[in-house]
Amino acid sequence: MSVDIHRSQQTSGGGINVVSNGGSVPMKRALFCFLLLAGLGGCAVNQGEVEVKYAGPVATSTVPGASSVTIDVVPKDGRVINSDRVSTKRNGYGMKMAKIIATNDVATEVSSAVATELSAMGFKTGPGGVKIVVETIIFYNDFDVHFFSVDCQARVAFNLVASSSAGKTIYTHSYDANITRPFSGLSPSDSTQAALDEALAKAVQQVIADRDLHDTLVRDAAAADPAPVS
Repeated sequence: MSVDIHRSQQTSGGGINVVSNGGSVPMKRALFCFLLLAGLGGCAVNQGEVEVKYAGPVATSTVPGASSVTIDVVPKDGRVINSDRVSTKRNGYGMKMAKIIATNDVATEVSSAVATELSAMGFKTGPGGVKIVVETIIFYNDFDVHFFSVDCQARVAFNLVASSSAGKTIYTHSYDANITRPFSGLSPSDSTQAALDEALAKAVQQVIADRDLHDTLVRDAAAADPAPVS
């Protein structure tokens, strides 16, 4: 923005208010803030909808021995708080208004994301073999309203429990991802979906990086089907 210093104005309080060719800086900031909050609170009393989608990343390297392991990934919805929504709209004052819901099953999408990545790493998916329960604990985006800005704060957390074909628990772990991104000025639903998609991808990346999980799955398969003694 080009500023014409010669058009600076002295306020009644003695301060200087710099004026650009398009209007005063404080006025532009106020207008920006008004439009931002108006976008946040747009149709705040109407329920919003999003479709949860996992868009990757997809693992690019395979785990040695994974091709001999069959896994059966099943979803479980363990959300206690905000189980009926994935976000809540807020008005320009930051007050909670209508809920934003997912049109598809959140727990199923989370478990499918885990299955996608494990499959990309070489594990075979299907019934039988190791049962992996992916229990979604948190899947929620909150709007954090500041004076001049609004942030999307999304969190995705889930537990993973792997059991051998004999029913013995062989591995448990929790994965938890938080992301903060500016509210883009799109609708609250669109901003919610973008934030949650990013948080889901970040959480599933932890599964990709979990070598203890990968090694346990391969080791259990080898123990269940030992090599013949010559």
